[in-house]
Amino acid sequence: MSGRAAALLGAIAVAVGAGGCKPYRIEHHTRPAFFQSASQAPLPDEIEMPDGTLIVYSTQNPLRNGLGAAEATGEAAKTVQIREENPDGSVILRSILPEHVVGNTMTCLRNEEYQLMWEQLLARSTRQAYEAQGLGYEGFAAFMQQNRREIMTTLNRMSFGFYGSDVVLERNGQGGLRARLSPFVSSQFKFTTIEVAPEDGVMKLLLIR
Repeated sequence: MSGRAAALLGAIAVAVGAGGCKPYRIEHHTRPAFFQSASQAPLPDEIEMPDGTLIVYSTQNPLRNGLGAAEATGEAAKTVQIREENPDGSVILRSILPEHVVGNTMTCLRNEEYQLMWEQLLARSTRQAYEAQGLGYEGFAAFMQQNRREIMTTLNRMSFGFYGSDVVLERNGQGGLRARLSPFVSSQFKFTTIEVAPEDGVMKLLLIR
C-alpha cells in the first residue's frame, strides 16, 4: 500500500493587535459551500490554531470547478481549537474542515507525533487497511517517517494555493474531499493527491499518494 494521510489550508489576511495588546493574526478563509454537506456537524465560523492564529470563515457559493452549492444547516459552532494541549501532556485534535486535517497533520509531522496521528487523525478504514496487511501502526509510522519531508512539502504547497489554479478540488465519493496538484506543478512533487473523509462528526485523514 502506498500510504495514507491528509487535507487543506486557505488564503491569508493578517491583523495585529493595537496598543499594549499582544500581536496576533487573523486569517480570513473562504470555504467552498460543499464543505457543509461533507460535514456531519455544523461548521464553525472561527477556529483558533495551535499558534494562536484566529481563522475566520466565510462560505463561497457557488463552488468553483462546477461542484455546485450545498445549503448550510444549523448554527455554526463558536471558536474551536483544532489542537488542545492539556497540562498532563495529552493532546486533543479537532478537525472540523479539510484544512484542519492539513494543519493538524503538518504539526504532527513536525513533532513526529505518529501515534497521535494514528489514534486521532487517521481514518478508521485506513487503519484497518494497514492492519489487514499485517503492517499496523508500525507500518504507518515507518511510512510517515520515511516520507516526512516530501509529505510536508506537498502540504505546504497546497496550503499556499489551495483556492487557486494550482490545486484541483473534487468530491472523493466517500462524502469527503480530494485535492490534487494541477499538471502545471505536480511533476515537482513526489506526492500530488490527498483525501479526507467524514467520520464520527469530524474530518479524518484518508490518504496521500
